[in-house]
Amino acid sequence: MRIHILCEGPTEESFVNGCLAPHLLNYSKFVTASCVITSRTKHKMYKGGLSTYGKPQFEIMKKLDDQIKQNDFYLSTMFDFYGLPNDFPDYAIAQKEPTPYQKIEKLERAFATDIDRSNFIPYIQLHEFEALLLVESSPLDMQFLEHQTEIEKLMKLKNAHEGNTELINGGKETAPSKMILKYIPAYGKVKIDALMVDMPRVETLKLHCPHFKEWVEKLENL
Repeated sequence: MRIHILCEGPTEESFVNGCLAPHLLNYSKFVTASCVITSRTKHKMYKGGLSTYGKPQFEIMKKLDDQIKQNDFYLSTMFDFYGLPNDFPDYAIAQKEPTPYQKIEKLERAFATDIDRSNFIPYIQLHEFEALLLVESSPLDMQFLEHQTEIEKLMKLKNAHEGNTELINGGKETAPSKMILKYIPAYGKVKIDALMVDMPRVETLKLHCPHFKEWVEKLENL
């Protein structure tokens, strides 16, 4: 079984390649990943970021069409809820839902309806990748040895949300990545592959991130 995961940016791509793909190989799933192509010039291709829905939509349809005769191929996504473009299917409607999980459910359902392929599995990360990074301190500990006090403060965010880091919200100053940058400004300069070495195991991430758990188990059970 082959699964391709289209990622919002290089951070998510590194996570899929370094953590999720080895995990799913244990379930006989061969996983590849790529970033959304945002623009092209004659000499260069630019990747990463979601400015409009049309760009990932085009890329998803093209990849599915290229594999249309392959019965063992699935395509999924890893896009952040934080900063999602407002032309995303049912975006305005989803914002009226009372909880983040209901918002995500509405968006993913509309996403699946728009693509309309049985081998497409939409996934939107609550609220962004850094929610996974805050499950345990180990990735930050090894890269920012001089910031132990600040890392302890970041770990308290998980406790404030009863251990569920997906509930660390999507505010412009309080989203997971913004909180990390607030305490550790150097985070913006670190190479993400270095953090992947000490990421918690996927099984540990599943314990603290219910929507992530639901997605991973869908892929495990294909």
